[in-house]
Amino acid sequence: MEPIFAGKPVVFGPHMENFATLAKTLVSNNAAMQVNDTDSLERTVGELLRDSESRQRLVKNAHAALNEHKGGTARTAKLVHELGPRH
Repeated sequence: MEPIFAGKPVVFGPHMENFATLAKTLVSNNAAMQVNDTDSLERTVGELLRDSESRQRLVKNAHAALNEHKGGTARTAKLVHELGPRH
């Protein structure tokens, strides 16, 4: 998420098991690009370096995808507090 907040496009490899939900969300919203090998990494990065509109679109879409979850921690904490034991 740090590159997104820094306004940079995100490209990642196939092993995103620890962030599977986030990776799927970003890819499905055209907010990041997933590559499977070094050839596709080289091709993808080359395309992004040549196409500033694609870079900007990825960053814009990534911000929109992350904004959908903004405040999630506060909402979860509130729910836990509301459902917690009553004294």
